[in-house]
Amino acid sequence: MKKISVILLCVFLISSCASFPGSALLATPTETATLVPPTETPIPFAISVNGLTITKGEYSGEIERFQASQTKLGGSKTAEEVAKLVQEELVSQLLLAQGASEAGFVLTDADLQKKIDALTAELGSKEKVEEWITNNFYTDETFREALRRNTAVAWMRNSIASQTPITAEQVHIRQLLLYDEPTAQYYLSQLQAGIDFDVLATQIEPVTRGDIGWFPKGYIPDPVVEEAAFGLEVGQTSPIITGNSGFYILKCLDKQPTRELSPDALSVMQKLAIADWINTQRSAANIQINP
Repeated sequence: MKKISVILLCVFLISSCASFPGSALLATPTETATLVPPTETPIPFAISVNGLTITKGEYSGEIERFQASQTKLGGSKTAEEVAKLVQEELVSQLLLAQGASEAGFVLTDADLQKKIDALTAELGSKEKVEEWITNNFYTDETFREALRRNTAVAWMRNSIASQTPITAEQVHIRQLLLYDEPTAQYYLSQLQAGIDFDVLATQIEPVTRGDIGWFPKGYIPDPVVEEAAFGLEVGQTSPIITGNSGFYILKCLDKQPTRELSPDALSVMQKLAIADWINTQRSAANIQINP
């Protein structure tokens, strides 16, 4: 019995020696496994432009808002057409927002909250803001993100527009606009017979007498008509020009290499400048569409 007790004691001491200080010297060291922290699951995006993204949730909301506005206006665009328009608009927004950031624009959380507070004051209560958010297919998160992005977009648009020159080469044109070729041929024959252009213009358009005023290159939406207008010398009359809206005969009243733009013409040129900026950025951007 005593012998058995001694054996049990030895077994106990051997099995428990690892718990004593210094016992590690007797054991073969093993490498401790390093725990890898869990990685955050990326939020699925629908559109990415140079690393800036629109989430699938934001994209779905934009589609719903566009479709709702189309319904109100009686539009009939297909789902594919709607998707393409929304994608192009969101890509433009991301390019402009990125441009604003690179130009130094910063919108702090406090600034964003001020905008939300102003909207709350305008609508009358926080509950009405929440109702507006829901009715317009936003969540609180996507609304804040859209507001942040659109603020940057507006800043960048204004920045580009402010750099648009306020003067440009311009022509002053009077027109005869006819809607079928036989009528246009008749008026051309009248001009060739010596009838004054202004007399004929007054017959066709008694109020404006065909005067479409001064305009720069890019103002007229029909490039064929614009090219013909700028190709005329002062006092010269054009042949019949087939344009998008009908048949034109133009007379150049005056030309100036540098003239201040009218408010309407300046607005058009600013929009063109913004569109040109977006197209330039788009051509060099890394764009991914994954709706």
